[in-house]
Amino acid sequence: MIRQRTLDAVRDLLLAEAAEDALALVVEDVHWIDKASEDLLSVLVESISDAPVLLLLVYRPEYLRAWGDVAYHAEVTCPASEA
Repeated sequence: MIRQRTLDAVRDLLLAEAAEDALALVVEDVHWIDKASEDLLSVLVESISDAPVLLLLVYRPEYLRAWGDVAYHAEVTCPASEA
């Protein structure tokens, strides 16, 4: 109950900020993310499809993300020679 209210509050705060002005969120090293933070990212991904939010997540190729099948998700990979 408290956990869900916290996730909702953070989501609502970020969406309120985005309503004022476009918002860019960058999260690096997502492959090391803990469960609570991953849950927050999942809530954000589900909520930002109509909001002026750019969510940039940087993670290693072996990371299995839960939101890869949403229509507004795009994955950009770095060629091995540049990594």
